[in-house]
Amino acid sequence: MNKIHVDFKKCVDCGACTAVCNPKALSLDPISWALIFDRQKCTGCKLCIKACPLRAIKLSAKISSAAT
Repeated sequence: MNKIHVDFKKCVDCGACTAVCNPKALSLDPISWALIFDRQKCTGCKLCIKACPLRAIKLSAKISSAAT
């Protein structure tokens, strides 16, 4: 199944993606406000891709099970 890839170099932690992520695969750390991505929760719905104003999230066909 295709899932997403977050380019953390482009991400400015604005939270637009977290607002549309129903399975809560994307969240903001309550202390640092850094984006946290939990690949295990991602359903591949792609709503976050549409919501990201900086295009820091893309569809990824290859997901490494070791990466989070």
